[in-house]
Amino acid sequence: MVINGITGEVTLDGPDSKELAGAQKAVRQNAIETMGRYLEVRAALAKDPANRELRREFNELKKYRDFLEEDHKRVLRRKAMFKSRRALAKDDTADEV
Repeated sequence: MVINGITGEVTLDGPDSKELAGAQKAVRQNAIETMGRYLEVRAALAKDPANRELRREFNELKKYRDFLEEDHKRVLRRKAMFKSRRALAKDDTADEV
């Protein structure tokens, strides 16, 4: 959960159960495994943009790429949040000395 300190808006930033976390892990693994094919299809489409079968496959594979991109952004947000919390905790400790 991420809470915007200015607006008070609460956003869920990840799975909220073990089952959803497991499903997300499975989708992530599948997405990683399809990236090679995604790149092949993208290159083939550049040569033959009118190919409907390639376009259909590309659109399906793009969903996995988009998932990985959003997942990566979520990981970066979490890392930044943890680093900022750690920095604030260090500042609080320094003030006490």
